[in-house]
Amino acid sequence: MRLLSLVRTSLLALPVALAPLAACDGETTNDGTGGLDASSPGFEASAPPTADAAVRPPDAAPSPPVDAATADANDGGKTSGGLQFDGVDDIVELPAAAGAANDTAMSVELWFATTKAQGTMFEVYAGTSADRFLLIDAGMVCWYVFGTPIRRICTPNAGYDDGAWHHVAGTLGAASGMKLYVDGVSVASAATPTTSNFTFDTNFRLGYGHTDFNSALVYFGGALDEVRLWSVERTEAEIVANYKGTIAPATAGLQGYWKLDETGAATIAKDAVPNGHDGTLVNFPTATSPWVPGAF
Repeated sequence: MRLLSLVRTSLLALPVALAPLAACDGETTNDGTGGLDASSPGFEASAPPTADAAVRPPDAAPSPPVDAATADANDGGKTSGGLQFDGVDDIVELPAAAGAANDTAMSVELWFATTKAQGTMFEVYAGTSADRFLLIDAGMVCWYVFGTPIRRICTPNAGYDDGAWHHVAGTLGAASGMKLYVDGVSVASAATPTTSNFTFDTNFRLGYGHTDFNSALVYFGGALDEVRLWSVERTEAEIVANYKGTIAPATAGLQGYWKLDETGAATIAKDAVPNGHDGTLVNFPTATSPWVPGAF
């Protein structure tokens, strides 16, 4: 079923926050001037990046955009695969259960490759409400949380729509608040929020969602690989140690693990976690395989 008709009907039903884009271009801290908190009647500009804001690491040598028509048998010698999204109507639905995403401690990470400047890669949602999403916007990678305050943090620089594979991870928890990592390096952070206020979530999805508070829903055009959802706040050391390879599905705190290694005409993205939730491909092509060479 196509989800193009999804719309936001009210701010009450949509726990997602709009922060000025200028406030998303670096590391932020909570100094009482930024974001929207529970007592605030409107929006305020987020605090400017701190002087020691992390600098985006150098890109790896750009690679050509992943071709959706690439045959599974010709995978360039990759040991794992990825899934190509057309940016028009492709979605992977990952059904879960009420309160599926841990609102007090959570991490989500994935690999992506795109030449599109905007698209949502992962989102937690329930009905027409959504929260905790990873996205690319104006070529910047961003991590959004509906908490107190509501906040979105982004890479200091753009350019991640270069067609190369990049790893991104967003974490949330009491230890560090919000943190965003790209290619194993911490690139943006905020001391608050430390939890999400969106506690009635029931589903996850790939390739479609919001980019900010009460925003339009957008599709992701490009490839995704190695999607991992955690019910714990991952540390920088843990992310760096594991992001370049596969991990054991029984790893503590791993809530969902979609390797996206399927082939041919498969329409199910299998969850490697025991008793996990398989994803359903919606609107993907049937004439050609959407399964393409992966990130590693």
